[in-house]
Amino acid sequence: MKRTRFRPRYEDYSNMVHKLAWYYSNHSTVEFSELESEGFLVFHYCLEERPFDPSKSDGDFGGYFWQHLHYRFKSICFPAHKPATTLLIDNAIPTPASAEEKYNGFRDLLGSLTAEAREVIQVILQAPAEMLEFCHSPHYVRRTDKAPYKEGYTKGATLDYLRHLGWRRCNAVAAFEEIKRTLKEF
Repeated sequence: MKRTRFRPRYEDYSNMVHKLAWYYSNHSTVEFSELESEGFLVFHYCLEERPFDPSKSDGDFGGYFWQHLHYRFKSICFPAHKPATTLLIDNAIPTPASAEEKYNGFRDLLGSLTAEAREVIQVILQAPAEMLEFCHSPHYVRRTDKAPYKEGYTKGATLDYLRHLGWRRCNAVAAFEEIKRTLKEF
């Protein structure tokens, strides 16, 4: 007796597609009919392009199909990298006069700082090439949730750079505190 190859029918799994499409259409902005048609494409993918092999799997075709269907719907409805949305409100658009007022206010704010604090701001904003090399050494690494080892400017690296220029640490820390205090008031 000759064994025939297992060939599932879409009708047997249409209820699964219907339920998952309904779930994801209710939890996202994607329409039900679009998800249901995408489910048929996933079924075709599981049969033709990446066929199910029962000898390599512990489960049956239903679990294999459900997994592909679930992840496809998830990638359609909840993309990992959503494009940034910009919300424009008429009141939030700055006028040239308000932008100039902010610039003048910031300039006056910087003018009220001591000479040491202004020098620290100048060093940070101008970022000479030697500071770039100094701060981007492997020793100065900022740890964040998204990137565990991300290089960048840190307060410690800037303090060490100022020490390299001949500053005393207490003067540099005092300048940082003054800048911080002044910016909080602004």
